[in-house]
Amino acid sequence: MAASGGTAVRRVGRMLTGFGALVVLIGLLVGGPIALLAFAGNPLPDHVPTLAEIGTTLTSRDDGQLFLRALAIMGWFGWATFALSVLVELGAQALDRPAPRLPGMGRQQGPPPRSSVRSR
Repeated sequence: MAASGGTAVRRVGRMLTGFGALVVLIGLLVGGPIALLAFAGNPLPDHVPTLAEIGTTLTSRDDGQLFLRALAIMGWFGWATFALSVLVELGAQALDRPAPRLPGMGRQQGPPPRSSVRSR
């Protein structure tokens, strides 16, 4: 009797852990862009800047806006690479295959598994 109760508790614990991970993942994928839009704004300019505008921006006195804009772009880039990594991992899980290692995305994808081959 105790063995069956232990497995049921473990099963419920795994389900709750999985549900919690799903909530956090959706929160990061959906909440990330919402927070970035609210605090950093749209990363795309309203028009393509000319070389003169770029030169003026880079040579004029900075009041901190250039740094904040660069920080916002890095935040958007980080979110985009995270979202791409999640999509690759979900595709690999759906196909029951190991996820391909994307160049330059080692931190987002984590360390490679010790064994890529699943025993059946």
